[in-house]
Formats: sequence, C-alpha cells, structure tokens
Amino acid sequence: MIGCEGMKRLLAGAAFTLAALAAPASSSALSVQEAILRAKPAVALITARVDAEVTINCGQGPVTVKPRPFVETGTGWVVDGRGWVVTNAHVVDPAHRLPPWVTHELKKTAIDQACVEPALQAQKMARGQRPDIEERLRREMMDLAIAGMRFTPQAQITVLLGGR
Repeated sequence: MIGCEGMKRLLAGAAFTLAALAAPASSSALSVQEAILRAKPAVALITARVDAEVTINCGQGPVTVKPRPFVETGTGWVVDGRGWVVTNAHVVDPAHRLPPWVTHELKKTAIDQACVEPALQAQKMARGQRPDIEERLRREMMDLAIAGMRFTPQAQITVLLGGR
C-alpha cells in the first residue's frame, strides 16, 4: 500500500514520464512543473455514483424516497489517444455490477427516511436521541417495508479530465 507522499511521488513521476514522451524529440529538458502541466490532462477523476428511488409502505400507505446516493471516487490515467482510462476496480465496481452491500445500504437508508424518522417525529424525538427506540422501530418496520418495496437503482460512472 502506498502512502500519501509515496502516491504524490508516483503521480509526479508518471506525469513527468508522460510529458517527456509527449514532448517533441528536439525539445530541451522539462522542469517537473512543466511536465505536470503538460501531462495534467492524462490524469482523470473517476466517480461511480449509485442513486435509487425507493417506494415503501411502512403501514401508512406507499411513500417514495430518494436515499443519499452511494459515491466512490478514485483516479485513473488516460492510456491512449482513443480515450481508454485505467483505474482500480473498486472505483467503478459499485456502478458496474451493483454489489448486494450497496443495495442493502441504500434500502436501509430509505427505510430510515420513510419509516423510522417519521415514527420518531410522531413521538417527538430526533434521530440519535434514543438509539434503543430507533433500533426497535427499524427492526419492526424492516419486514413490513421490504415486503412491498420497489427499489429502482440508477448507476453512472463519470470521468473528469484535468484542464489546463
């Protein structure tokens, strides 16, 4: 595993190498800053985002909520002129195959929004005020909510290239 400083040195070295390869053969040596500026468009910010719309019946009729999205970010590098980008699998995996744990977390958040929070408000309590009651409500509503739940995920992967 590479630490923060090690990653900075690796990126600077990769940027310098890419800029040196992109420079005309007759050019003079580049400073590190010039190399990074020339290579900057080769580094990309990759974001995988999974949004969901969830319709749940908590006993009072159907309610539709949009839980906070799951977002994973990382970096990637443009490896050729056709736009191929290399990144780590964990960055794009949630949007590419939607693992069960992401689905579970989105559903759990939706149940909290649609069922638990209104039940707490009805008892004039805020989230976190009585974790024991909150957990009991969550357990009571889980089976009821999941039985008729309609879960519609929407995943997207965004690639942002650095500008000059």
